[in-house]
Amino acid sequence: MKEAVLYAKGKVPLVLVEGIYSREKYQDFLDFLIQLFPESNLVYYFDLSFEETVKRHQTRMQRDHFSEENMREWWLARDLLFPQESLKERLIKEGQTIAETVNQIMADYEEIRRRD
Repeated sequence: MKEAVLYAKGKVPLVLVEGIYSREKYQDFLDFLIQLFPESNLVYYFDLSFEETVKRHQTRMQRDHFSEENMREWWLARDLLFPQESLKERLIKEGQTIAETVNQIMADYEEIRRRD
């Protein structure tokens, strides 16, 4: 993944890295991303309950890849990536609609583009 981000930097207007990143496992990679794009990064955290996470998982095509019991084993509530840093994840709340979430991300992205 690191190589793909390095390759894309400067070649495309937007580099999007998406996934489930636990702080314990991915902190070094996430710190690398923040350093690589110091002025133009957006970090979001889905602030969802376990129950809502399971509910959303049931709507995915991959829902049969792992069970609720499997999810309970790796579930980390409020595993913010930068809890003590000045950089804060923007929270996507449980009650937000898809449209509200997309609008939030687009507005944040436009703000960064205006600064650049």
